[in-house]
Amino acid sequence: MKLTELLIENNLRSFASGAAQSRLGPNNPGAPGTVAELKRQLQKFQLEFDNQPPNPQQKAWIGDMSDEWSQALTDAVIQWKTSILRQDPNARVDVRTPEFSPQEIQILLNSRLYGPGSPNEGLLIMDGGQAGTNDPLPTWTGRTLDLSFVIDTPVGNIETTRDMLAAISFNGWAVILDELLNKKGSILQSANVQKIARLEKEMYAYQNAHPRIWLQSWEDDILQNDGERLKATFANGNEKYFHPLHGGVQVNLGGRKELSQKLYAYFKELGNGLLRKYEANAQANQARAAGEGEPEVVNNLSEQQVNVWAIEMKNALAEGWISFIPGVDGIDETSVKDLMNQLKTPDDWNNGSARYQDLVNEDLAQRLADALTDEDYESIVFRPLASIGRINHNLLHSSIVFGLSTDSLNVEYENDTFTIMKAREANKVIVKKGSKQIKNAVLIDDLLRIAIEETGGSVPDFNVDTSPESIELANTILIAAIQEFAPWMVPYYVKATPFDESTNPQMGVNRLRGLSEKAAQLVANGLKEPSIFDWCGGEIKEDADWLVDTKAVHFDKKWAEDEGSLGLAAYGNILDDIDAATDEEKALLDRIHREETRMDAFAELANTNDLASRYERIYRLFKQEHGETIDQRIFEKKTDQLTEFVMNGTPINDEGFALIMSDLGASKAAPLTMAKIFEEAMLGPWWTAWIGTDEEKIQKLVSMISDPEDYTLINEYYKALGNGDLIDDIDSEYLTIFGETDEINRLKAILGIRGSELATADLDPGLLRELTELGTDQSTAKLEKIKDIFERPKNNYFVDVNDGEPDTLINSDKVETVYKFFEEVANGAMYDDDQKEIWFDILEAMDVELQRVLSDRDGRRNRNRYEDWSALYNTAKQTWFS
Repeated sequence: MKLTELLIENNLRSFASGAAQSRLGPNNPGAPGTVAELKRQLQKFQLEFDNQPPNPQQKAWIGDMSDEWSQALTDAVIQWKTSILRQDPNARVDVRTPEFSPQEIQILLNSRLYGPGSPNEGLLIMDGGQAGTNDPLPTWTGRTLDLSFVIDTPVGNIETTRDMLAAISFNGWAVILDELLNKKGSILQSANVQKIARLEKEMYAYQNAHPRIWLQSWEDDILQNDGERLKATFANGNEKYFHPLHGGVQVNLGGRKELSQKLYAYFKELGNGLLRKYEANAQANQARAAGEGEPEVVNNLSEQQVNVWAIEMKNALAEGWISFIPGVDGIDETSVKDLMNQLKTPDDWNNGSARYQDLVNEDLAQRLADALTDEDYESIVFRPLASIGRINHNLLHSSIVFGLSTDSLNVEYENDTFTIMKAREANKVIVKKGSKQIKNAVLIDDLLRIAIEETGGSVPDFNVDTSPESIELANTILIAAIQEFAPWMVPYYVKATPFDESTNPQMGVNRLRGLSEKAAQLVANGLKEPSIFDWCGGEIKEDADWLVDTKAVHFDKKWAEDEGSLGLAAYGNILDDIDAATDEEKALLDRIHREETRMDAFAELANTNDLASRYERIYRLFKQEHGETIDQRIFEKKTDQLTEFVMNGTPINDEGFALIMSDLGASKAAPLTMAKIFEEAMLGPWWTAWIGTDEEKIQKLVSMISDPEDYTLINEYYKALGNGDLIDDIDSEYLTIFGETDEINRLKAILGIRGSELATADLDPGLLRELTELGTDQSTAKLEKIKDIFERPKNNYFVDVNDGEPDTLINSDKVETVYKFFEEVANGAMYDDDQKEIWFDILEAMDVELQRVLSDRDGRRNRNRYEDWSALYNTAKQTWFS
């Protein structure tokens, strides 16, 4: 969602959502306009008094409509709460305080009241003993962000903290906070939307305090001690600290008025600078949007955008001298990746790298090749450059005239000699300088072009016009190549299961379109069909290898049996690694799939011994056989029917599935749909932007988790939707300032102390499930299964995985959490010699994986983290079972 399209939250309504971290009241009157809105809402209500008939003239507020919180308003709020309790004894209101809880704001905003003409006008409409409610409006309504806004209040008008906040305006604060979140590494705009909502409320919590106190809150609650590090970047490339202290403001000098004016002057410059940058970006986006009907036209980054891109790349690569050592920590890889993904055309790279060279006098292509490991370089640099057509190694390599008797070709370039190998390795072009293989993809591209010219070949014209005939022939060749070389890649290229539920489902579609375009260019350039066929096959096999190595995709063994190759089964979820369905199971799956036979199939399944284990297997097999889960089939991939069941106990329409749910519960019967409802409860639908946390829904959902298996099942599918650990997200999204909620405590009680620590460590969902079960089952079979899991090559259990991309830095928290869990379980029971040997095999497998991660990135931080693990490992070998 573009920032320019956001609807801005109505000031009062924000306190009814999870966006607000403080309660509305005399000490926190909210952003400008909030108190006036509160008074308007109170005017709608009639007060009810004991032993008095209704009187529509007895309004909850009859005073002024100013934006000031007075003692009269405090008294009126207490009276209004008392009146609500008289009408609805079950209402969640606290008459002891004028502060508003989120529930009280919801009553104020959403209660159904008798209308004009009725003597009960303004009283609650009671429905079956309960107060009726209107459908709540989207939380963020009322104002629209204006990027053309100019902060221009005269400095002399500023006397207090509140004056300063109001003068910067929502427009200024919105872009300041958004830029801050981007600098902190929050990439998704939809995530920024929710975070901005919270931060804005934090800003206004101290609006009536001395500006020095407000500034301390800005540092602690907003910047979170990042003030010395973070700077905003303007369109012209200039930078400015988010913290006035580090920007040169003497915050310890002056009284309330003087400091308020200093802060205003500082944030005025910061806000206006960012508003101009955001306005320029919005105009560029609008210009691109105007050409959406012609997707083949892609605009280059503007001169301003190129300048900002180069400056941010400089910052990402300049975190210390140590960053210049290949493979050693020191650069901000996340920012580099984000910047590379912003490139849309070859000229974007050419212009951005040229501007970078102007800034720091070094070649960007070589800098990236030196700074990144081979694996990171492939993902962060090589593939983005290939996707925009800046490099075309295989196409160019195919155009070199090597000759029949030569295995390589020497090329002179800038006083150095490079050797281009005729044979490719793993479909990659190999270029060497002496015995060292060259990684710099841009340099390789340039060398290949020189080689083509020197051998009398023709450099392919990548701008050649392709005719409908050339496109048709190219697609025919491409389809034949897919069927020949890797038929299992079809789901990836057409966004079918399981890629339709990945974090970037469009990736394969875009890749297929790119292959088609390049194949058509080869046809138009006159290459022979067999050469094009071989080129397509090489690219397809490279895609398959990339999915296995980088995206941790597993492949189904049945392809080896049926096709002589390996085929795609699912993303790397160890829980989906199950034996293929038997003929009897396939018949059962088919009966569940068809509505007319489903009731009998579920009845048969319900009579199975150990229904939970049996159903989980059938649930996973159903996804493999039919491309959707059982609950997706039952509920037509919607959540409304199960939501009604969760919230109100409304029966499920499908009687057979209702039978399964009555035995297993909703969490085990419909884990994917439950995960989606959890996500909706915390994030809200995207079209309402900042809808806030639905507390009641979360309470009901958590109440349906009755054991660790329930939690780990839902958490597995919740994380597959692109979220973090469920318990962490509930803890962070739930609106409370008084410690952990009842919901979090309930989950921790279910999982146990050590299970709770595992659940918050962001472990692979399948690994979390198996470890949770190990807590109660230490049988030889279970230990062997844990050993097999840890012996999986390149399992990435102890690194962070973001958007499917594994990091190359050891996550010490994951390592320590798993080790401590193992230590407690291993020393909490009696084991025979064979079982003790399995325990040490498990630890050895952990050590092998961590050594692999270290070898991929032998940097200072990784070595230190591996040494910490090694100390634990040695302790275990010396003390366990002794």
